[in-house]
Amino acid sequence: MFCDACGAQVQGNQRFCGTCGKPLGAVVAGRVSTRVADHRQMLGILWIIYGILHAIGGAILFIMAHTFFVRLGQMPQHDMPPGFLNFLTPLMSFISVLILAKGLLALAGGVGLLQKQHWARLIALVSGFLSLIDIPLGTGLGIYTIWVMMSANAETDYEKLAAPQG
Repeated sequence: MFCDACGAQVQGNQRFCGTCGKPLGAVVAGRVSTRVADHRQMLGILWIIYGILHAIGGAILFIMAHTFFVRLGQMPQHDMPPGFLNFLTPLMSFISVLILAKGLLALAGGVGLLQKQHWARLIALVSGFLSLIDIPLGTGLGIYTIWVMMSANAETDYEKLAAPQG
């Protein structure tokens, strides 16, 4: 019998190789590969990037709603019907707050996935379903998230990966 690490000849009853010290006959448990385990980290990174992009976009829209549109209404020669800017500013503010909230939700889900938090799978799934209408990046990320996090046994696989509470 020979050591599979160094090739030295060993006796059948030896527990360790006399040359390199490697345990003999011990079965080393391998990493169990599941779809969730293989893709969790990539999903976390993608959700963080997606969340940051949405937060930046929402912040820019909010700033524009409260600066550009307000200044546009104060200009003496504008061709907009009266009251249009009074409607447009709150509408843009509301939309920007929704985009900011969606970005923060995605960001929280991404960070939670990277930290293997128990709640992160649910947040990632909610973000995934919400992002499906955001063509093309959000749709791709949403489909990828749903494919990973709703596969067979995904809930139990994620629970095995999740960090212990406490």
